[in-house]
Amino acid sequence: MKHTEPTAPKSSWLRRVFNSFQQKNIQSRVVDHSVNLVVDTADSKIRLVSGYRRQLEPALIMAMEYSRRLVSQIPGPIRIDRSRYSQDALLRAIFPSSKQLSDFLKTSMANLAQPVTATATGEIVALLTMSQRRKTIYGHQQQGELTLRDVPMEAVTFYDHLLVAPSTSLAATLAQLEERALELLATVAMETIHGLQEELALLREERSHLASMRNILQGKNRAFSHFAPPSHTTRRKIEAISTAMVEKEEEIAAARREIGEPADALRHLVRILSNPESALIMEQLSLDLNWMNVVMDRLDSRQQGESNRISLARFSLNRELERQGILVCFPAEEAISP
Repeated sequence: MKHTEPTAPKSSWLRRVFNSFQQKNIQSRVVDHSVNLVVDTADSKIRLVSGYRRQLEPALIMAMEYSRRLVSQIPGPIRIDRSRYSQDALLRAIFPSSKQLSDFLKTSMANLAQPVTATATGEIVALLTMSQRRKTIYGHQQQGELTLRDVPMEAVTFYDHLLVAPSTSLAATLAQLEERALELLATVAMETIHGLQEELALLREERSHLASMRNILQGKNRAFSHFAPPSHTTRRKIEAISTAMVEKEEEIAAARREIGEPADALRHLVRILSNPESALIMEQLSLDLNWMNVVMDRLDSRQQGESNRISLARFSLNRELERQGILVCFPAEEAISP
């Protein structure tokens, strides 16, 4: 009898085909959603450009991959609640007291635009972001057997805490953060586009003002010529204004090449999405702090006693906004208990 290899059931093959199709369908919907997000944020007139999706998608996919890598490198999640405050050096560094920590969680969850529905025993996951302020304080420093007084030291304070993308699962929070990163990149494009549009509008106003001044001077010159010889001063002013108008026309033409059409706005959006690291950066930040939140180097640490190293992410948007952050989780009851 001839031996035949067993074949996989047709149902298994159909299931693989169905799962592959379903996965591609999900990915397509995600890309479509992301296209709408970045276009609505940057400039909705981009939709007037023929084939804008085809031109946008390669850059968008690059930005989505970048956002995914960036979000995956955020430290945490760490657990934050009042019961851990005295034992956790990171919580003591970020919040000056356990009461402020508790009040922050309650206020943040109460003020959410879209409340997170979770049972009192459930967990909330979010990105905690904050600003950092450094100031010089004066304290004691031990050097061998000598105690130095009034030594300048640098102390760190964290303020303006904010919970970003709270949800009931880490996966949901990370997905929201990836979308927020895309939105931030599109916001940088929006700022660029609107700035260029404003510059073009201003140049046109200046041209209109110059034209009005020239018309006034030419009108006065014609009227006065019936009663007096032509004014050389007025003629020189008219010539200077005419020269300025020629220069202004050249500036307007250059500005229009940058942002005169919706296709130009699309070009700027594609440029920023194709090079996301030029706008949105995340770096790992490690700080050695003592109990007073004084920054200590390794030598200071040996001389002055125990210090604690905390690790945060440092976000920088378009070299303007800078925030520190870490993924956190906490029991929902922490945010609703009295």
